[in-house]
Amino acid sequence: MQPSLLAGLTNLKHLALQFEGLVPPATGAQDLLSLLPQLQRLTALELHIERLQAASHTAFTALTASSNLKYLSLAGSRLPGGVWQQVFAPGSSRLLQLEEVSLPSVSPDLNPTDVECIACCCPNLKAFGFEGATAESLPLLTGLTKLHTTRVDDDFVCALVQQLSGLRDLHLSDTRNCTPDGLLELTGLQQLTRLKFDNQLYESDEIELVQKVGLGSWRLVHAYTIA
Repeated sequence: MQPSLLAGLTNLKHLALQFEGLVPPATGAQDLLSLLPQLQRLTALELHIERLQAASHTAFTALTASSNLKYLSLAGSRLPGGVWQQVFAPGSSRLLQLEEVSLPSVSPDLNPTDVECIACCCPNLKAFGFEGATAESLPLLTGLTKLHTTRVDDDFVCALVQQLSGLRDLHLSDTRNCTPDGLLELTGLQQLTRLKFDNQLYESDEIELVQKVGLGSWRLVHAYTIA
């Protein structure tokens, strides 16, 4: 697909693009970023681009250029380091409608300053997916009802239950640093209706958790373990 195709589609509300490998080339990615600000009716943007490059970091402000944007997913994309405060520019009024941000596979990981920036810029954020969440970042995200994160431990789970009591949908990847007792703390999330684990290894703890908890604490539980 040529990015120029989007120039005449100014009524788009949902745009999803997926490119594998080195497609589009750097010039195509630059063209894409230059055209996104024209799509002011966009409410959902999904990009799965292995290497999303631009001549300067300021070009990445285009990812959140639509003042109507409610959903942003960059899952599977790789952006250069140091761009998050461009994507989520402090003081930007265009982020007020954003409710869901999914960055589960983006490199590099968000640091605490980035998380603080996103939380402050997106006061209506309800769903957040990102790698490497820390217990220190959770007090900034108390309004979440949906969370996906990776590489967690018992301290994180304990803080999660205390800080994000309104969670309804929780997806944890790589809980190998959690103990069975640590995972059982999740029973404190009384509003949880969906739970997902997708470890590549060490799924026995999650199986034990589901066996111990049963369905009593949650109205609906989806627990996936992938060997």
